[in-house]
Amino acid sequence: MMGWTFLLVVCLLLFLIFSLHRWRTRAAVVLGLLLLALGVLNLDGLVETYRLRSLNGIDLSQVTIAGLHVGTPLDAIDFEAFGPEIQERDEDRIWFEELILDFGDGQVSRLQTSSSVLADFPDSLGDDYISAWYDREQGLRNAIYVDRDYRLKFRIIYSDYDSTTVSYILEKL
Repeated sequence: MMGWTFLLVVCLLLFLIFSLHRWRTRAAVVLGLLLLALGVLNLDGLVETYRLRSLNGIDLSQVTIAGLHVGTPLDAIDFEAFGPEIQERDEDRIWFEELILDFGDGQVSRLQTSSSVLADFPDSLGDDYISAWYDREQGLRNAIYVDRDYRLKFRIIYSDYDSTTVSYILEKL
């Protein structure tokens, strides 16, 4: 999303510069249309960001994935408990069969699983969430909960077609 925002700002500045110099050629029209197209492409991201800021936030301190929480030190994790790694480690990500673990600065920064057994959260998280597209092409939406005190975001990704849960993501806000 940051890339589209940057391009949008650059196009807006170029459009203003061309308009100030009374350069009313096809280039100015094309640039204006490009600006409009970039704005439409970025609209979902801007709307989601605005809606997230409007949430009051809930307590996500008890939400865990595979018994882990964002901020857990890496040296406190028994990696063998998750089975063999299914891919080689990146410098900041480890893939297991049912868990993806991102880390930075020696601690967990993001957890993702498709297993409802590994995702541990209260039965009712309440109504203070937003529903937004996660992947429109695949028909996936997500319910997003935020915890402003602990700076956490919890996503429950589900199919827009039949509401089946596809994945759970716990990450830093």
